[in-house]
Amino acid sequence: MVRKGVFITGTGTDVGKTFVTALLVKKFRDSGIDAFYYKAALSETDLNNEWLLRLLKAFSMYSVNNASYISEANAELELGFDNLYKDESFHENDFEIIEPIFESYFAKLHSNIQEDNPSFKDIKLIRAKLLLKMQTLGIEKLINRNQELTSEYYA
Repeated sequence: MVRKGVFITGTGTDVGKTFVTALLVKKFRDSGIDAFYYKAALSETDLNNEWLLRLLKAFSMYSVNNASYISEANAELELGFDNLYKDESFHENDFEIIEPIFESYFAKLHSNIQEDNPSFKDIKLIRAKLLLKMQTLGIEKLINRNQELTSEYYA
């Protein structure tokens, strides 16, 4: 099954995009069409975060459920989180900031993608790989901190 998408955009704040979108989703669902809605609230600062844009791009590509997008969506997903891990100005090496982003992203992704979607297994594998990477970074941080404290103590 190939899904088709509708993207609602506007140039102003408080012009009715959310209201119109909600009406469209309701009409689609009332007509028996499996429709969902995702509102990404972004500020200008958010638009400067390459990792966020990559994660949004991956999310939208998966949601379309088109097999030709799977490879690119997988790459964007992995690169988006890799870039988030590297963005120390955002998380300041506090990986507890990343965890809720990670959990929320994958929860929303799983709730919006059907299990028969060919990318569903890929997403689960990528999530496991990214989780392992996040845990490894956390362990490396602890090891480095331990070495710092040890050298300070014995200095």
